[in-house]
Amino acid sequence: MRTNSESTDPSVRRRERAIWGSITVLLIAVLLILAVTPSVFAQRYDDAERAVDVFETVLRFIEENYVDEVDVDTLLEGALEGMFESLDDRNSAYLDTSEYRGLNDDITGEFGGVGMYISKEDTEEEDESAGYVEVVAPIEDTPAFRAGIRAGDLIISVRDATEDEFTSTDGLSLDEVVDRLRGRPGTEVTIQVRRGSRAQFPVTLERSIIETPTVKYEMIPGDIAFLRISQFTSRTPEKVEEAVEFFEANGFVSMIIDLRSNPGGVLSAVVDVADY
Repeated sequence: MRTNSESTDPSVRRRERAIWGSITVLLIAVLLILAVTPSVFAQRYDDAERAVDVFETVLRFIEENYVDEVDVDTLLEGALEGMFESLDDRNSAYLDTSEYRGLNDDITGEFGGVGMYISKEDTEEEDESAGYVEVVAPIEDTPAFRAGIRAGDLIISVRDATEDEFTSTDGLSLDEVVDRLRGRPGTEVTIQVRRGSRAQFPVTLERSIIETPTVKYEMIPGDIAFLRISQFTSRTPEKVEEAVEFFEANGFVSMIIDLRSNPGGVLSAVVDVADY
């Protein structure tokens, strides 16, 4: 039981005021932290959220008001490409599905396909090869090579095993033809081939693993080892090691390493070859 004198003691009142003052300051500090912290974190995302809002607004506006019907995916692809281009960094770029697949093929050094180099050049309309894809050369020991495909053959049309009709290569880009020829190993693709001025026939090819040529080697007179590295893929180091073992078995005394027209490739492969 408290007495009246205890409740009116000045020292007690000062102590109580000090306690309540401390509690009040602490509460104010907590409230400030709670009030300020979300704004600090939010500020980090404000710019990104604003940009997303602007992008969505413009995308909706074009979709609803443009004079012709637009493909949203095409708009998105263009926006993503522009976003990376604005970085002004030649080592940063947006890759679509086809481009990424091509990059991955370069890195791994192998892909599922039929094994031939093809090209498509602008020609005069009266040229019989106008618009079609020409075989530059089949890659040795591949489905195309074994089927007798020759350099100079024209691929008139192509049909995947899952399709009912042939698609003319006249209306396809080179990349689109490449995409149709490549696929899962073990699956089939049929091409209509024109050879010469009259001969035209279908060829069905079963896709297999195609290894991108990267290393060639041979012994030349004078016990000289000749090593040609056309590009660097993830398989280049092991191929170089095979070449050197071949050179050692044949008693080489010197070596020529040919890197002419080599576009580069996988950095780790370059380092491994240099170390070796």
